[in-house]
Amino acid sequence: MDILKLIFEHDILLEELSEKSDPRNKKSEEFSLEDFMKPIPTYSRFYITGTHLDEPQFGLNCLMKYKDIQIAMNQAFTDYSFTTNQGVTFDTLSEAISELQIGDALVCHKESLSNAESIQNLRIDDKSGLRQIIPQLVNLLDNSGPVIFKEKAHDGYDLHIFTKNNLYENLFNHLKPLLSNDLRFFSINGKKVKSERTFYFETYRLEKPPHGFQEVFEQTVV
Repeated sequence: MDILKLIFEHDILLEELSEKSDPRNKKSEEFSLEDFMKPIPTYSRFYITGTHLDEPQFGLNCLMKYKDIQIAMNQAFTDYSFTTNQGVTFDTLSEAISELQIGDALVCHKESLSNAESIQNLRIDDKSGLRQIIPQLVNLLDNSGPVIFKEKAHDGYDLHIFTKNNLYENLFNHLKPLLSNDLRFFSINGKKVKSERTFYFETYRLEKPPHGFQEVFEQTVV
């Protein structure tokens, strides 16, 4: 049995990503009423992961239907080109992901990239976390498109997606058809994932998931 999890979090405030970007964090003499009244941009992020319960193995690429997941993700991002932080561009998401090292990232874009320097610094590892690259990340989200990180899992890797636009419905609709007797799909509110134990709920309370962890069935709609 496989468990596929789509963890989502919407309306992430720009000030939560980079305090320097919020005009209200400037000294009082440095901002005007117009600055204060400007809407603060918000973002969404999605974490796609999975568990192969029989072993068990943890990581999206450990699932028996991973090739089908790759196809579904290609379809969800069909209008984009994909440039990795090594500067190589691919036509499909699955090709780009396969070339990434763990911790590396790619940018989804519909036009030629004009901010290639920002891509080079997109990496998360044991020495550098997300906060260190927030300015570059925000620049790409605002001017190019979604940014996807290939993140380390216990036995493989997961996908961590940041977007300026809410892609939940698109991701949900492409992943839902993968439902089968061997794959169960959960849509999870990221604000409810408060610990590692909660993240791996399927290992101890699969039949009674925590609040905010919705199992997706054939009749489930967005």
